[in-house]
Amino acid sequence: MNCAENLTQLLHAELTNSSTGIAGVEATMTKGALLIEMSGHRFRVIKAPSGSGLKPDWARDFAWTPGRPLRYEMAETNSHAYPTAYEHLDIDALLTPEEVGLVRDARDLHDHLFVWAGVPGSPPRTAGWIATPTTDAPTFLAVEPLWLDKGDDVERVLPVTTGPVPGAEPELKLAVRRRPATGSA
Repeated sequence: MNCAENLTQLLHAELTNSSTGIAGVEATMTKGALLIEMSGHRFRVIKAPSGSGLKPDWARDFAWTPGRPLRYEMAETNSHAYPTAYEHLDIDALLTPEEVGLVRDARDLHDHLFVWAGVPGSPPRTAGWIATPTTDAPTFLAVEPLWLDKGDDVERVLPVTTGPVPGAEPELKLAVRRRPATGSA
C-alpha cells in the first residue's frame, strides 16, 4: 500500500509540475485517488490486489461496487456506452453479439484504469496495464499490457478463497497500554 501511495503522489507531482508536466494532460486528486485526463479520456491509477501477483485474474480479482464509487462510476459509464451481450440465469440476451456490434462503438469509451502490480523479491518486480472496466460480465472490456519486469515467473502470492478456511484459527496479539495520568498530554 505504501508503494501505491508513493506512485500516486509522485505521478501527481510530476504531471502538475510546470517543468515536467505534459501539454494537454491534466492530473487531479479526488478523494485520495489520482485522475488523469487527456484527449477526452479519463484514467484512474489503481493497484492490483496483492494476492494476484503479476498475473491478475481479470474476471475474478476485481469487483466494481457502489462502495468504491470512483471506480464503479467509470465501469458503469462504460457499461452504458458499450453494453455486452451475454446470457444470465437462462434468459436470452436482448441483442445477439452481431446486433450489439451494430449499436455500440468503442470510440464511446472514455473511462479507463491504469492498473499496476508489484511483488517483492530480489529484485522486486512490477507490471502495468491499461484496462477498460465495465459493470457487465466479465468485469473488463479490454486489458492492454504495458510492461512486465523481467525475472523468474511469479505465481499468485495468496490463495483465493471463497470463505473461511476450515480449521484455521486466527492469531490475535494484544498489547496492554497504560492510560496516561489525568491532566497529562
